[in-house]
Amino acid sequence: RDAHVDNILFDDRDGAEPAVILDWQIMGKGKGVYDLAYFLISSLSPGDRREIEASMLERYHAALLRAGVRDYGLDQCRRDFLAAVVGKLYVTVVATALLDNSTPHKTLYRRTDLTRLLAFCADHRIDADTLGFMLG
Repeated sequence: RDAHVDNILFDDRDGAEPAVILDWQIMGKGKGVYDLAYFLISSLSPGDRREIEASMLERYHAALLRAGVRDYGLDQCRRDFLAAVVGKLYVTVVATALLDNSTPHKTLYRRTDLTRLLAFCADHRIDADTLGFMLG
């Protein structure tokens, strides 16, 4: 629920662990594709996200199939990817309202994160009506 570049250490050497997740504060059970959506929304500029989003989603889905996941088509994976924006919106609002964001780094991060989230919503035509539909 909080996969973004500030919570991951990347190792550019030839180590066995190319990335390590640091922050488990708001972990929870959910669909793995949500982490992909959160990471792409929060960690990449809208332009970079747009450039790789479709291929990353296809690669993620292909990895699921190779790992033995069945009865989960690419179309459903795409729908779940888009539905992740509901949770991302929740996390962004809670983090902005309840956490200490007074440092210049956190202020800039929150502003950038919200800008990226809004760009994702615009790119996928997700508005208040769509969010209501996704929530059921």
